[in-house]
Amino acid sequence: MKARDPSSYAIFRLVSPDGDQGYPGKLVTETLIALVDGEGGSQSLGAVAIVYRAKLEDEATVTPVNLTQVSVSSHSLMSSDFSPALGLQSRR
Repeated sequence: MKARDPSSYAIFRLVSPDGDQGYPGKLVTETLIALVDGEGGSQSLGAVAIVYRAKLEDEATVTPVNLTQVSVSSHSLMSSDFSPALGLQSRR
């Protein structure tokens, strides 16, 4: 997997201090989002790659971590009054 060029990816970082939202340990999380070329060159369909990683700064600490991503298309938001992915109630 190879990114298209340096402007085709972004890295987001969040440092959660010890005790944040009631959880122990200082947690550093990063998410890489990149546009990648397809296998067949410039005319082939590419993809979006999402990579997560997290690290506790204090190795003696244990804390739960759940890194996930949910895709919601605009069609699914408009097709019903309730979107379970977001838990939002629409006002029509």
